[in-house]
Amino acid sequence: MTADISAISPERSSSSHVLAGLGILVIGGALSFLSPLVLVGLLGLLTFAAVIYLSPRDPATILSLGVLAMFGMPARYIFEPLGAAGAPAIMFGVAAFGWWLTTRLSSASGAAHGHNPVRVGTGVLLVTMLASYAAGFARPLYDLEASNSDRTLIIWFAYIGYLLLAADGINTRDRLDTLLRRIVWGATFMSVVGLLQFLAGYDLTEVLALPGLTYNVPEFTSTFARSDFTRVAGTALHPIEFGVVGASVLPFALHYAFNDIGKHVIVRWAPVAIIGFAVPMAISRSAILGLLVVGLVQIPTLPAERRFQTMLAAFVGTGAMTVVVPGLLGTIRSFFVNADQDPSIEGRTEDLETVVAYFREAPFFGRGFGTFTPALYDFLDNQFFMQLIETGAVGMLGLIFFMVVAIWTARQVRRWTIVRDRPTADLAQAMVACIAVHFFTFATYDALSFRIAGMSLFLIIGAAGALWRMERPVVEFATTEGR
Repeated sequence: MTADISAISPERSSSSHVLAGLGILVIGGALSFLSPLVLVGLLGLLTFAAVIYLSPRDPATILSLGVLAMFGMPARYIFEPLGAAGAPAIMFGVAAFGWWLTTRLSSASGAAHGHNPVRVGTGVLLVTMLASYAAGFARPLYDLEASNSDRTLIIWFAYIGYLLLAADGINTRDRLDTLLRRIVWGATFMSVVGLLQFLAGYDLTEVLALPGLTYNVPEFTSTFARSDFTRVAGTALHPIEFGVVGASVLPFALHYAFNDIGKHVIVRWAPVAIIGFAVPMAISRSAILGLLVVGLVQIPTLPAERRFQTMLAAFVGTGAMTVVVPGLLGTIRSFFVNADQDPSIEGRTEDLETVVAYFREAPFFGRGFGTFTPALYDFLDNQFFMQLIETGAVGMLGLIFFMVVAIWTARQVRRWTIVRDRPTADLAQAMVACIAVHFFTFATYDALSFRIAGMSLFLIIGAAGALWRMERPVVEFATTEGR
C-alpha cells in the first residue's frame, strides 16, 4: 500500500483577510487608471493567492497553478532573461520537479515510492535525452545550437516535473479529479479566447500578460491565415497546438459532463460545447485528426446511451457551425480531399530527404538534443523526424517506449476497473484517448516544441500514473482475498 500525503487544511477565511484583499484591489483599481496592466497583474496575483489559500497544501496545488499559467496566460509571454524557458508555466514545472526531487530524498515526505510504469517510461526517456544532450556537446556547436539545447533541456525538465509530481504526489481520487477538472476549464478558457479571436476579431491575449513579462515575437505568423479564414491560437503558440490540445482535453470534458451529475447541466456540458466548437477554428488537419482519434478511441467504449448522446451532440455542433461560420467545414474538408495539391503536404514529404541525410550522420544518438533550431536549419512539422535528427534511433525508441507505456498504464487501469467501477474505467479510457491524440499528431507537427502541448501531455501521463497507483492495491487486495 502506498503512503498518503497528509493534506494540511487551510485556515478559515477571516474578515481581516477579506478586508485586506479588498483594500489591495481598491488600490490596484485606482492605479489601473494610470496603467491597465497594473490591474491585470494584480488580479492575476490575487487569483494565484486564492488558489493557494483555498486548496490543501499538496502537490495538486502547484500543479493547478501550473495549469492556470499554462492555459490562462498567453504562451508568447516570457521572462526575458530565461528566453523561451522563462514562460511562467515552465517555471512552475521546474518547481514541480524540484518538489518531487526533494520528496524522493525523504522517506517521511509522504510521496509514493515503489514501482510505477510511467516512472519507468520517464526514466528511459530521460536517459536517452541526456545521452543525446551529451552527444551533441561532443561535437563543435554553434552558440545558437548550444543555447537552444540548454533551454530545451530546462523545458523538458519542466515537462517531467509535471509528470512526476502528479504520478507520485497525488494520492486521493478527489484531488486527481479536481486537477483534471481544472485542466478542462483551462482548455475551455483557451477556447473562449480562440472563439473571440475568430468570431469577434478581439484578441484577449493582449491584456492577459503580467507586468515584467516580454512578448516573444513568433517566427511563423504567416501561417496564421488559410483560405478565407484567419486561424486562431487562443493562448497557445500556434493554431495547430491550439487545435490539438483542445482535442486532447475533450475526452475529459466528456467524462465529467457525464459523471458530474450533481452539477447543473449547463455547467457540465459548457466545456464540451466550447472546446468542440473552437477546435475546428484552428483550421488544422492535426486538430481534425485529433478529433477523429477521440471518436475512434473513446466513443466506442461508452455505454450505448452515452454513445448516442455524444454522437447527437457532435451532429448538432456540426450543424451549428455550418450556420454560424458558413464555409469553414467545407474549407477543412478540402484540406483532406485536395491534400495532393497542398504545398504544406509536399513540404512535409520533402523533409524526409533532409531527415535521412542528417540521420546518417549520427544514427545512434543524433546531432544533439535541442540543437536542430529553425533559425539555423529549417522547421520540421513532425515530432518523429525531429526526434530522429536530434536524438537518433536511441532517442526515437525511448520516445515510443514512453508513449506506449503511458497508454498501457491507462489501459491497465481500465481493465482493472471495468466491472467494479465504471466511472474510473471511463476516466482511464479518456486518458488513453488524450495520450493517443498527442501520439498520432506527432506525425503532423513537432508537438514537443510547443510548451502547452508538451506540458499538458506529460501532466496527463502523470495523472495516469497516479490513477494506476490508486487502483493497483485494490486489485491486489481483492486477488489475495479470493485465494
